[in-house]
Amino acid sequence: MRLTIVRVLLFVLIVWPIQASAEVITPPDGQHDAGTIYQGDSVAHTFRIRNTFGRPFTVERIVASCACVRKEGESKTYQPGELIEIDLRFGPQGAGAKTQTVHVVPVDQSLPTLRLTIRASVLARLRLDPPAIKGKMADCDASEPFIVNVRIMGEAAPPRLARIVAIPPVVNCALKPQGAEGRDYHLHVSPRPGLPRGRHAGSIKFYGEPRDEADAPPLLGEVPFDFTVESGPRIMPASLDFSVIRRSGRPRLTRYLTLDFPDGVQFLDAEPKPDFLTVEETPSEGARRILLIRLNPERFKGGPLSGEIVIRYRDANGSENSSNVEVKAYVMP
Repeated sequence: MRLTIVRVLLFVLIVWPIQASAEVITPPDGQHDAGTIYQGDSVAHTFRIRNTFGRPFTVERIVASCACVRKEGESKTYQPGELIEIDLRFGPQGAGAKTQTVHVVPVDQSLPTLRLTIRASVLARLRLDPPAIKGKMADCDASEPFIVNVRIMGEAAPPRLARIVAIPPVVNCALKPQGAEGRDYHLHVSPRPGLPRGRHAGSIKFYGEPRDEADAPPLLGEVPFDFTVESGPRIMPASLDFSVIRRSGRPRLTRYLTLDFPDGVQFLDAEPKPDFLTVEETPSEGARRILLIRLNPERFKGGPLSGEIVIRYRDANGSENSSNVEVKAYVMP
């Protein structure tokens, strides 16, 4: 019985004040609709909330639900009857209906936390045609790149396309202006030389100029890509892992690589990097090459090792390309 009373007293003295201080309210002027903006733009708004709590309201911190919201107003004290002013700048990422919530937390835990909401309808800044890149390497190689028509939308002066990033970095991008308005471009996209055979997917992101030094470059749009490379060799396995080997005893220091080349693609050579690896070509027929990869234990010390085998070949267009095979091992004394 005594233990139960103690638990009740602890709940009243500790948990109840925390629950009271954790009260969250949305004040009468705590919501703002910024209307319609374009992707990459930002809107500023000052929330003015009357302090009707009967005692000073000191802002301890302002917590935003997204890095796309910049806020000001922390560490300020507002007397009863004064307007609590919270300045927000909202720069939503992506198009569509966007809503973000900000919590204004007071120092006095007996006062409620203020919930502020800002929303906007975001229009696409870039019109991309086609909206996605799909196909085989023959459709988008360096000699005949895949072309995306890019149009900057909006009535005001168009923002500058400051940076284009491919994630992952498996394609080369070249932006070529079209016309004098600064709104139309051709984006030339081609796979980087030496990509391994198979499927490659990701997106190309367009960034504008930062609004100021404290801001990150705004994302203006992106175009996804999903293409297949067929002209390079099929390499099995895609990487070599010798796992843990011991210099003493008789460790297994060899592995095999199998290379299958499509029609019109010619194997040139294989170069090991660094010199603790050697490569020997075994007797092969047709378009298949089998390489013997050997570790030279006298050329390395103990610990983790990493290297690569560079496979060079000439593609059907007569261009020399390469593919890399990662090699890993861990050497014990």
